[in-house]
Amino acid sequence: MMNCPSEVFVISDLHLGGRYGSGDVPRTNPDCAASFPDEVAELAKGTRKRQDRGFRINTHADELSAFLDEVAERAKSTGKCFELVINGDFVDFLAEEGPNPKRPWRPFIDDQGEAIETLNAIAGRDSVVFESLTALLRAGVSVTLLLGNHDVELSLPDVRYQLGCLLKVKPTSPFRFIYDGEAYLIGRDVLLEHGNRYDGWNVIDYERLRRFRAEASRGLEISGDAMFHPPPGSRMVETLMNPIKEQYAFIDLLKPENEAAIPLLLALEPAYMLEIEEASGLHEEAEGYGPKAPARPARPGHIAKQGELGDRLQELLPKIDPGHWERLQALVSEATLQQKKANRQIASGALARALSFARLVTARSWEERLPLLLDGFRELQSDKSFDRSVETEEHYLDAAMELATNGVRVVLFGHTHLAKDIQLGGGRRYLNTGAWADCLRVPKSVINGPREHALAALNTFAAAVCMNRFDDYIEFAPTFGHILMGDDGQCISATLHDYKAGQVQQL
Repeated sequence: MMNCPSEVFVISDLHLGGRYGSGDVPRTNPDCAASFPDEVAELAKGTRKRQDRGFRINTHADELSAFLDEVAERAKSTGKCFELVINGDFVDFLAEEGPNPKRPWRPFIDDQGEAIETLNAIAGRDSVVFESLTALLRAGVSVTLLLGNHDVELSLPDVRYQLGCLLKVKPTSPFRFIYDGEAYLIGRDVLLEHGNRYDGWNVIDYERLRRFRAEASRGLEISGDAMFHPPPGSRMVETLMNPIKEQYAFIDLLKPENEAAIPLLLALEPAYMLEIEEASGLHEEAEGYGPKAPARPARPGHIAKQGELGDRLQELLPKIDPGHWERLQALVSEATLQQKKANRQIASGALARALSFARLVTARSWEERLPLLLDGFRELQSDKSFDRSVETEEHYLDAAMELATNGVRVVLFGHTHLAKDIQLGGGRRYLNTGAWADCLRVPKSVINGPREHALAALNTFAAAVCMNRFDDYIEFAPTFGHILMGDDGQCISATLHDYKAGQVQQL
């Protein structure tokens, strides 16, 4: 029986998974060198780090382990009842390559043995985190894990068992795992959930997943009625994001995700329009999963493709001015046609990048694309995506408002990777605990600087991401929620904090 805690620490989106970088200096793409000669020369001076990033978005396992150790020490020193909540995306199965070289990326690992091997590989790379979690449990700190959308495989029976073994969970250990889609209520008035329920790209079909588990637990061959279908977001990672990441490591680090990454990708390599066209079909499916009312997602359904490519891209990127799309598409058309011709002359393959953008377009067309890219970024960044006091994605705010009723006063989400701390009125509060992952942001000078300086800064930024040498632009801002609970099960306070060494002891 787990006791009602006095203090609760909440983290989310740890994304442990993916191979670490080799540490070798990656070769400069010759096309980048040709297109950005001045920037290449500057990078060659050694003023920027040049390490291979690998396939990770969390490169800070040591800092995460230190945070967990601090929670354990605080629990020991105060003698109070403590709880740690990992609010989804603890590990990242989507970042793990499979054994099949022809299809290394999988939206869902339906073979439990293979999923266990993958989990073991993740735990082996980041053993320091698993050791710290084990120490937390031994110290009597309750650990609660909620399922996210990147770690769905953790819910499978054999994989759950292996997770318990890795954490050395005993029958008396204060450990719980919520994997059936329920929200988690702490005391009487604090509600937590990962948040992907309100994101049409990443809604989990928990009923199908339950059926899959029921048959898998009995060793049965999975029937058609129990076959789990991963959400559109997971399939997009498999078919678009991960293959692109092999060449452009920035693709899943830049925030906001689609709104910032897709225009930059198209500017660097217009021929990717073909792959993005396929992803736009997934967008229409995702629309069918989105909320139909605050905190009320629609049921899954078949959504037929509609509209022209330009229309679907504008659905993916609703804040881009249509005029910018028209000009960009005009520049893209020639590159797309050239790629189609080239593909008839070279070995074909899904997302194969035999020719890069510099071979497809002239330097002059890059000069034309650069101002379009600047205008697009300025439109996208004119919102307050990184302002913690503003939730720019209304469906999350609407859901929090709807959930903060019937006695619930504090709602915590994760999922978006953007930390938020918003007063809802009437003593109610909405927190998003952000992520322990790296974030790549467009430089502020690009967004706010004089146009001439902004164009130069954007050119330098584009060169850095093209050459996968963008460490100077990476931000790591880990955050956690801290909740104080009264003896009556009511929340005394709920606050959001930036983690720095020693921060937990200073609360």
